Amino acid sequence: MRDMNARITSSAIVLALAGLACRPAAPERDTTASKPSVMCTMQAVAALNVDAVDSATGAPATKGTSIVARSESYADSTNGPAPSDQSVGLAFEKAGTYTVTVTKPGYEPWSKSGIVVGRDECHVLPVRVTARLQRHS
Repeated sequence: MRDMNARITSSAIVLALAGLACRPAAPERDTTASKPSVMCTMQAVAALNVDAVDSATGAPATKGTSIVARSESYADSTNGPAPSDQSVGLAFEKAGTYTVTVTKPGYEPWSKSGIVVGRDECHVLPVRVTARLQRHS
């Protein structure tokens, strides 16, 4: 009886191992596959697009402003007063945390800190900043 139990146990082990050997293998994962390729443009993107408006009227007031954007490692500014009321683009392709300062004759200086500009695979992720300028009292 003992010999028979040993043979049954041996047979069970052999069958179990044979069953494992016959199981289909899990599909292999392709660890060399990469992300789909990204096509980046050659366009330089402004990190900050700054507008100024009159806080009392809401009218555009960018024309004639001087704008400075400063991060810990980079600074950019308008070269003299802005020529029109269109947005002013600054810090092209420079991600970082910025302080933007806007000055204009007849208005109080305006400043905002902690403006975070991130980036993706190709460009910075632009941030629009609107300075609400208050006239001198």
